[in-house]
Amino acid sequence: MTPYSGDDLELAVTGTLSGNGARTAGKHGIGLLSLAATTPQGFASIRGQWSEYEKAAAEHGQRADRAKWRCVGPVHLADTKNQARRDVEHGWDHWARYFQHVVPGGLWQGDTTEELLASNDASGTAIIGTPEEALERLKALEEASGGFGTFLIMTSDWANPEATRRSLELFARRVLPHFQGQADAQLRSWS
Repeated sequence: MTPYSGDDLELAVTGTLSGNGARTAGKHGIGLLSLAATTPQGFASIRGQWSEYEKAAAEHGQRADRAKWRCVGPVHLADTKNQARRDVEHGWDHWARYFQHVVPGGLWQGDTTEELLASNDASGTAIIGTPEEALERLKALEEASGGFGTFLIMTSDWANPEATRRSLELFARRVLPHFQGQADAQLRSWS
């Protein structure tokens, strides 16, 4: 991988539920994208992915680096959970049904938007709600994994462009500061 592995170009391997992606990333000392991190199965196996990565890195003389680990999950935020649910009605059904065909057993059960969203609420796969709910879910993912470098938002055409921009803004303003240390002083002042 010499022609493509200089310091200026970061490479990563995707992994879902098996350890194959994690082992490949560890073997080559490159990043790992855990695509199924927020699904129930992915969440349950997240520490195992890191273990596979670490083991393969050690076997091949590489250094396991959590900063190179990316966890991926779908997110849509609004000021209220009800507003977030209304926002995603724009394209949720199409997206959810697509995953019923490409993921064995599907990610969500149901026929109506309400049934599909209720199934998501039960599984926690997509974070559809408030910034506080996203913060809670990401803290749980961080704890379950033992720590990772970056969370990547999987975006889709669930909501119209304005609602999508608002969701990303809410994430940037009200979720990210908790993980970047920007909210530390304010949080200490409330203690």
